[in-house]
Amino acid sequence: MKSIATNSTTYSTTKFGTLNVIDKGLLLIKKNKEENVILFSELNKIYIEKFKFSFLKKTGLLSLFLILIAIFSSYLPIEIVLLTSILLIPLFAKINTYKRYQLNILLKDGTFFVKNFNQDTKQEHIKMVNLVRKEIFDNQIISNIQKETPSTAKKISEDYAFPSLSIA
Repeated sequence: MKSIATNSTTYSTTKFGTLNVIDKGLLLIKKNKEENVILFSELNKIYIEKFKFSFLKKTGLLSLFLILIAIFSSYLPIEIVLLTSILLIPLFAKINTYKRYQLNILLKDGTFFVKNFNQDTKQEHIKMVNLVRKEIFDNQIISNIQKETPSTAKKISEDYAFPSLSIA
């Protein structure tokens, strides 16, 4: 568990493996089969971040490949060097297009839950985030309706009531 300090607030970071939506909240299952239940009222933010290799990392990796090819060319025959360079080009292309995503759940008490995933499961996680946000919205609507007092509801119904029509 890591701690992140930002703007005088300390967050404790915990990784989890599976996220399930239950009636009143979320069920987070960690890698070691430990379960956490988070109520929708405790949830502050839920969002997805996108990570790519930075330009500096890509440049460093490319320079490492070129240095290896230069070293190999001084000790190995040129055919083997050309073969390895041809094999390294698709690897570099894969690294260049690889995207990693991170599902972040931030609670009001400062606990931060994180799940890393790749592009293959991106749509499933987006649907899960949208479902959670919909459930939070629905719970806020229900709690606001329950907080409304009966006298207010009666006053509103009297103000917007239609007059009865009488035919004489």
